Amino acid sequence: MSQYPTTSSGYETEMMSEPPRTSAMAVVSLVLSLVGCCLPIGVLGVVAGLFSLVGIARSQGRVGGKGLAIAGIIIGVINTAIWIGGAIAVTKGYKAYVGMTSTTLTALEAGDYQTVRNHLDQALSVSDEQFDAFADAYRADLGSFQGMAPGVVEFVADFADPTVGPKMQNYQGRQNMIPIAARFARGKTVVLFMFDPQGQGGGAAGPLFNDIIIVLGSGDELRLSDFAGSAPPVDRPGGEAPPSGPDDAGG
Repeated sequence: MSQYPTTSSGYETEMMSEPPRTSAMAVVSLVLSLVGCCLPIGVLGVVAGLFSLVGIARSQGRVGGKGLAIAGIIIGVINTAIWIGGAIAVTKGYKAYVGMTSTTLTALEAGDYQTVRNHLDQALSVSDEQFDAFADAYRADLGSFQGMAPGVVEFVADFADPTVGPKMQNYQGRQNMIPIAARFARGKTVVLFMFDPQGQGGGAAGPLFNDIIIVLGSGDELRLSDFAGSAPPVDRPGGEAPPSGPDDAGG
């Protein structure tokens, strides 16, 4: 029986002689992971890197780029961990922010004035009747307090609201206040929780407030200190005199 020598086809010979090409998916993995330094898409780089490793392994040497894929996976994992850690930190910070401010307004709205006093500096003495007058005054303009944004994204969007953003411009650069974008029955507005940066007290619950300012729809300020029986002096733009409160009227 005659035997014929086996020979490779021209196509197979050409394939054997070609250098391995770089996996496009490996390049995509690295690029996505690097972009993940600025945007939260590092996890896409990890997924692309894993897919590229599988493709490289199945190519029998025809596709290269294993190093790029591994680099993309490592960078993507690091970036994803950083973004997750940052998101957790921001969420915790927002909850603390809400705990210091929304809790006080919620208690004020509900008539739980002792809880409100727990967040106030002792120098600000406010009776139940004066709290009632303050609450009636803001409700007459804004309606009842509804709450704050449920999350960080909504919170940022509230500050960008055209009814809130321009009002906040008047208070830029102040170091003695905690501003929030509060939601009332008739819309959103700015509420400022004033405190003494040099003062002591507050502890883990945050600073003790020496005033609460609600910016009305007209842009005028409604200050809790104007309704208080004994209040520390407050700084007003242009040296404006405080409006008369219930005590000034003899009440």
